[in-house]
Formats: sequence, structure tokens, C-alpha cells
Amino acid sequence: MTDFASFDRICNIISELRNKKAAFTFHTVGDRDGVGSAIALSKCFSDAVVVTPDFITNNAKRMLKQAKFKGQLLDKLPWDREVVIVTDANNLDALGGMKRELLSREADLIFIDHHAVKDYTLGKSIIVFNDENYNSASSIVYEILKRNGEKVDEEAAMLLLNGIIADSSDFQNATALTFKQVAELLEIADTSYSEIVEYFHQDVQVKDRYALMKDLFGAKIEVVGDYILMHGKAGGAANLAAETAINFGADGSVFWSERKEEVTVSARLRSPLDRRLGMHLGRMMQETGRSILGSGGGHPCAAGAYGPGKENLEGAVKALIDAMRERFQG
Repeated sequence: MTDFASFDRICNIISELRNKKAAFTFHTVGDRDGVGSAIALSKCFSDAVVVTPDFITNNAKRMLKQAKFKGQLLDKLPWDREVVIVTDANNLDALGGMKRELLSREADLIFIDHHAVKDYTLGKSIIVFNDENYNSASSIVYEILKRNGEKVDEEAAMLLLNGIIADSSDFQNATALTFKQVAELLEIADTSYSEIVEYFHQDVQVKDRYALMKDLFGAKIEVVGDYILMHGKAGGAANLAAETAINFGADGSVFWSERKEEVTVSARLRSPLDRRLGMHLGRMMQETGRSILGSGGGHPCAAGAYGPGKENLEGAVKALIDAMRERFQG
């Protein structure tokens, strides 16, 4: 049974559990928002570990270095944990191989997220706080910490800043709350927005930037109605190619990549076209995830899917692009 909690209730639950043996985790291929929000929230627990379902992105690793993170990310969930808290995900499928392990545990399970809720049951009795009005899990976690009177130190502030900035697509999906939180966190972290952006630009290796440029210049660009749609196969990170395409002037973008065991699809939409066109990429990507035998979801303007179904990739991508074309044509 899924128990959807209000914000006040999830704050109370976190406060009540802070002395429990807790484990924090996030979706597979953990990004800056998932990793950063999990670590920041774990800091208010007396006995907490942070566990990765598989691995984290290079940008998440850079974030940990920038924040001078001194802790450790475990690759296995300890058996003595009384509660498991998942940030930046709202379903067990998003946890990959950890799903089966969590289903066999007696630990309380809590999800804190801001994506569209998937249209099936989550598999066991859990508590979920899910609100799409927040543009990142880091934004939610920061509000929880503030509501509960928890101290946010420099390390946590830097992690939360990274999560908010990354998932707001450089503030394209920002709200008034976003800017208020960023201003407060910049002061706590004693840094500036430009320093964070420059850090990531300098730390990206030439070969990665070269791969991104090849992906973009090799992509197909088409005019659909009054909009520009860009799509193609990514040799590098599909999500980075999709985001950069929007920054280059595309109204919508879809990029996909293939790895040894998994395929990834990423899509982006220029805000506020989601509201103007009635398009929610997160919900559209759920079908993409099912098609590639995996999981999919995300925000109205930024979503992704991943799974092992390589043989279904071409059809899944075509269906997603056709659906976006249909909305662009009105």
C-alpha cells in the first residue's frame, strides 16, 4: 500500500526517525540531485549510511569533490538498517537491482521526490512524499531541513546547490522558491553561482566536450510547426546532449545512447512549452521506459528512461519523437 504524505507529515516523520539506523539511496546512475539530496538529508541522522544502487555520474563525482565530501558511498545495503530513505525517485523500479533486496527487507521505506508518479503500485507498504511543484529533490530536502530546524553546513549547502541548479536546467524550470533557496545556500556555502558553473566547465575533459560537439553536429534538426526539434544518437552522455541542444536554441530534443548492458533515452523541452502545449515529458517517458524493458520518468521539461531492451530502442525512440511532433504541430 502506498501512503502519500503531506509536507508537514514527511517533516514530522523525518524528525521522528532521526535516531534510527538509516540508509539513504537514490535512483540508478545517481546524478547531482539524487546524490546531493541523499547525503544532505543523511547528515541530520545520528546513524546513517549512503548507498548507491550501482554507480553515480561523472558530474556527481565532480560535485562531491567540489563540496569536499569526506564521507563514503557504500555499494551494499547493510542488514541492520531500520529505515531506507530514497531521494529523487518515487518507485522501486528506479533502483535497479536494489529493488529485489528492498522488497525482502523489513526496514521502513520512504520516498522523497518531485517527478510524475508512475502509474502502477510501488510493490510494498511505503511512505511517499512527491510534489512536482518542486523542481528538484534537493529543493524538498532543504525545506525539510529548515522546517525541522536542522543546521545546514557548507558541505550540505554545496550539495543542495548542485542538485537545485542541475535539475532546474540552469534555472529554466526555476520558481520563486528556487531563487530564494539558491540565495540562502550560496551564502551558507560561501560561493557564487559563477564559481559553480566554472568549476564544472573546467573539470570536463576535452574528450568529453569533443564527444558532445560530435553528438550535436551529427543530430537531425527539423522544424515542426513553429518549433525546432533536435534528435540523434549520443556517443557521450545522452542527457548532456539533450540539455545542450535546448541551450543551442532547440524547443525540444531527444538523444539516446547504448552501453554494453543498457540503453538510455533523454528528452528535454524548453520551458514553458510544457504548459503551453500540454506536454509532460516525464509521463511520456514512462512508456519509453516500458518499451525498453526498464524504467522512465521525470519532469514536464526534462525526462529520461533506461533499460536493457536494446532491440526495442529504435521503436521506442521513434514513438517518443512522433508524440512530441504531434504536440508541436498542434
